[in-house]
Amino acid sequence: MLYKTAFAPVIVVIAVLLAYVTDATAQNRVWRIGWLDLSVPQTTEKPSRSLNAFKQGLQGLGYIEGKNYVIEARFADTDRSRLPALATELVELPVDIIVTAGTPTVRAAKNATATIPIVMAGSIDPVESGLIWSLARPGKRDGRHSNRGAGPCLQGTAASQGSGAHHFARRRIAN
Repeated sequence: MLYKTAFAPVIVVIAVLLAYVTDATAQNRVWRIGWLDLSVPQTTEKPSRSLNAFKQGLQGLGYIEGKNYVIEARFADTDRSRLPALATELVELPVDIIVTAGTPTVRAAKNATATIPIVMAGSIDPVESGLIWSLARPGKRDGRHSNRGAGPCLQGTAASQGSGAHHFARRRIAN
């Protein structure tokens, strides 16, 4: 239950980003979501609770895995030194967006790309950790973050071009 609540703002931001493109060709495409995780890899016997909660949230919004999106998950198996290579791997696939949780994964994704949007779920203090300049004005490369546990942190083209996701994130911070 905690995971579903924690990922709710992230799921909404993903939905806004996926709905951002309005032409018919883009609406029929399957979006590639990169999932960068510091935890141990999921198995059939022990699935990732946070990844499952994220998938359930997308399903609750009407997105169907395999039809509307696919998730390219990369797990560092608790080894922080693996994060940069895994982030680079996601960028090289390429993915349309990268979802991360926690400061180490966000930092790895941020260092790997300046163009792919990054959605951050949970960071103790993104300003103090140097991920963004401020909550009100995070900087050109950085985006928005909700300081209510898990929340969106966008970077890249959608946020910097003033899309609906950008405006959604601004409203989310104010609420």
